[in-house]
Amino acid sequence: LNTLDDEITTRPQPLHVQHLHDIRSVLDEFAGALIPLNNDMAAFDRSDSDVSLFFSSDLTQLRRSRDDLQYVVDDIQRMARKAESLVELYRFCKESHQEQVLRTLTIVTTIFIPGQFMSGVWGMNFENMPELQLKYGYYLFWAIFVTMGSVVLLYFWSQGWFSHEARGAYRYLKLRSD
Repeated sequence: LNTLDDEITTRPQPLHVQHLHDIRSVLDEFAGALIPLNNDMAAFDRSDSDVSLFFSSDLTQLRRSRDDLQYVVDDIQRMARKAESLVELYRFCKESHQEQVLRTLTIVTTIFIPGQFMSGVWGMNFENMPELQLKYGYYLFWAIFVTMGSVVLLYFWSQGWFSHEARGAYRYLKLRSD
């Protein structure tokens, strides 16, 4: 579980969820087998029957065994809870990664859509479009495009979209592509 914890926090993969599900299934089977045994041992210890009197010399060992078994059951339940929390961690990491990807796509799209719009309008080739007759129309297009892109970038910068988390997302995406 500790290895999966480290892997999920560094590079979450869908295979991790399958491993966690398998671990959780095994732990549930163990708990399902050991809890009734622990309950039976406790009932035998509490019983006032002749059987408990007959085995009174072994009751101390039975209590130790029951305590050890209770420790194992508690440990299994703790590991099952940890497996469940690791699934939640995986979901959080994937949602965070998806949010960072969407943020990056939003920035790129917002920068390039105005330029595509201007290209589409000026690419219609109507005869009566005064901008097409300008001597420096091509340079005007790029000046407008760069200005609009810069304004959008400054707006996103002022909103905090280029924080350390966003740069961390870029490094994370780069690591995943390698």
